[in-house]
Amino acid sequence: MTGKTHHITAFSTLLGAALVTLILLLGLQSSVTAQVAPVDVLNLSGIVRDFSSTHPDFGITNFADMGHYVGTVAPALSADRRPVATGSGLQVVTEWYDQSSNPIAPNAGPGLPGGHFDVDVFDAPTMDKLYHKHQYDDTYDVTSIDVANDANLEKKGLFYNFDAVIGAGYPNQLRMVFDNVHNGGGGTFRFRLDGEDRVEGLIADGFTATFDPAQLKELRVTFISLAALRSTEPKVSQSDVVDRDDAFRIRMYDTITNAMVYEFTVYHHFKDKNNNGIADDMENLVPIVLNDDCGNPINDIMGAYGAAGTAAITNSASFEHWFRDQLGINQSTPYTISLQRDAMGVYEYMTNSFFPIDGRLRGNEGEPNNSLFTYAISASFTYSACTGQFFEFESNDDAWAFVDSKLVIDLGGTLTPERQYVDLDRLGLVDGQTYTIDFFFAHRRVVLDSLFHMRTNIELLTGRMPTILSFYD
Repeated sequence: MTGKTHHITAFSTLLGAALVTLILLLGLQSSVTAQVAPVDVLNLSGIVRDFSSTHPDFGITNFADMGHYVGTVAPALSADRRPVATGSGLQVVTEWYDQSSNPIAPNAGPGLPGGHFDVDVFDAPTMDKLYHKHQYDDTYDVTSIDVANDANLEKKGLFYNFDAVIGAGYPNQLRMVFDNVHNGGGGTFRFRLDGEDRVEGLIADGFTATFDPAQLKELRVTFISLAALRSTEPKVSQSDVVDRDDAFRIRMYDTITNAMVYEFTVYHHFKDKNNNGIADDMENLVPIVLNDDCGNPINDIMGAYGAAGTAAITNSASFEHWFRDQLGINQSTPYTISLQRDAMGVYEYMTNSFFPIDGRLRGNEGEPNNSLFTYAISASFTYSACTGQFFEFESNDDAWAFVDSKLVIDLGGTLTPERQYVDLDRLGLVDGQTYTIDFFFAHRRVVLDSLFHMRTNIELLTGRMPTILSFYD
């Protein structure tokens, strides 16, 4: 019996150990399952800032300079992760769409298909080429260049800078003229002097501005269509003037002598990085097939710009108040929205009456709602490549979103409901990396509706709230 007892005891011990191991494994599996299972509710915490109707950008009653504008904020966030006002934007006449008919921001597309574009700087009157800038990459998505101050404009490795090369030593004012804009344009310019707000508008023949060359800090041209550029390549000597004369030019004239001093020539290459030709000429261009990060073709439908305008933003100084605590100007408090997960795995927060601070902070000021406020959310997420991650927002008020500090939703100055969608597989993100999405919203009119429709399938996570200003003068 002793032997049997020994075997039974040993068996019981083994059985018990096996059960304990099984329980631990089940518990571990349950724990792992709990970690990867999607949450049913996303709670996103942000900061609401309350404004008085005495602020020049709030309590708007004249809607003449409102509507859907893009470009009223810069394409990248400031150092403290706030949007930066540009001074002007362009009204959207026709929206941009991706191949799935989702409305997108104009800058959400891949840019100029089929090669790259160059800028050459010529010295009048000999028209010898002083500097050359080429921009292209593997996806041919470069759309913008600052011809006045670009660290990559170079000649034999020497960086070009307008202020150092032209502006600092030139005695007279210059007159800038745009010339040879083809097919009605297809882009925008941004012009800024030292200490002044930017001036933005459509690239068009005949635009002119007079300025002190030492004060020129930015002259950026951004092309949304190849139609504005020719494929000719200016060469280095006067003998090539025929080719050069057909390209888009920014010419600088001396205001005293009327002599041309410098010419910036912008043209388009139909070659890839290895100098292989892609298309024969501009008029018969068949764009190369562009793909997103997952190899899916991109076939966006281009929209159209209208007139330039401010979208009722007074200036860059007034805009700095919108998403920063300013004593005597605004009052702030935390506010959390809860996005509910639907059967398709999409988180939604949908309301047509988004008034989060009714009766609070500065109060309703005699109105049915506390209508003059901004709201900002900063959230992190892990990018999962080729899984269809997206973020979408619809509103009849100003709204912007930035992913990795880059503008992806641009709904400035809106009066009627406008929606924009961003597909994360088009942003060049790295699989498995953590990124930040910064969202900004402003309700600036005393009206009874406030659309706030947010949808995403990304599990966003907001962190600790920053210090807020809960008082005002």
